[in-house]
Amino acid sequence: LFHLEHTHLLTLGVGLGCLATLLILRRFAKHWPYYLIVAIAAMLVAWLADLEGRGVAVVGEVERGLPRPHLPSFELDSAIALLPGAVSIVVIGYASSMSVVRAMAKIDDRIDPDRELFAFAAANLASGLSGSFPVSSGMARSAVAADAGVRTRLAGVFVAGFMLVVLLVAGPLFRWLPQPYLAAVVMLAASSLIDVASVRTLFRTKQSDGFVALLTFVATLAIGLELGLLVGVGTALLFFV
Repeated sequence: LFHLEHTHLLTLGVGLGCLATLLILRRFAKHWPYYLIVAIAAMLVAWLADLEGRGVAVVGEVERGLPRPHLPSFELDSAIALLPGAVSIVVIGYASSMSVVRAMAKIDDRIDPDRELFAFAAANLASGLSGSFPVSSGMARSAVAADAGVRTRLAGVFVAGFMLVVLLVAGPLFRWLPQPYLAAVVMLAASSLIDVASVRTLFRTKQSDGFVALLTFVATLAIGLELGLLVGVGTALLFFV
C-alpha cells in the first residue's frame, strides 16, 4: 500500500484482465484447465504485443539444467553475519508453514508440529546443498493447489516431475509469461482462504485472539508478509506469554 504512486497502469491492466478472465472461467467453466488456458493466452498476448518492451515484467529466460549438489563454503565471519537473518528465516518460515497447515487442514486432520518442523529443517538442509532459496510452505501455492482440486500429497510428485521437464526441456516456453498473470493467480487462489466467519468467532470467544488475527492481517497488507508475521507473532507473545 505504500507504493501505490509507482503503479504501472499497463501492468495493472494486464493483471486485472487476467484476474477477470480467471474469475469468469472459474464461474462458467470450472472443469476446464482455466489456469493453463489463461497462461497460454497471456504468453501469446505478451509476445504479440511486446508487453515487455512496454514495461510489463515477464518471467524471462529460464536456464536449462539441474543444479549440482555441493557443500557450501564455511567462513566464521560470514556465519556470524548471517546468523540474525537465519534466525528470522527459521521463525518466520516455520510460523508461515504452520499457518498454511492450519488453514488447509480439514476438521478431522491431526496436525503434528514436530513433524512439520522436521520436514521444514530437512527441506532447508537440501536447499543449502543445492544452492536454492530457503524453503517454506507457501500460502499462495497451497491455495492454488487446493483451488485446482488437489486432494492428496501425490500432487507434489506430479508437480516435481513437471518442474523437471520445465528445467530440462520446456523452460524457454515460459519466456513471455507476464508476471501480472502470476499475481492474478495468487490473488484468486488466496481469496478462498479468507475466512471472515472464523475471525468473528474469535472475537466472540476470545477477543485477544481476534485482535491478533486482525492486526496480523492489516500489518501484512500494509507492510508486507515478513514484517506482518513478525508483528503478529510479537503481539501474540505479548498477550499469551
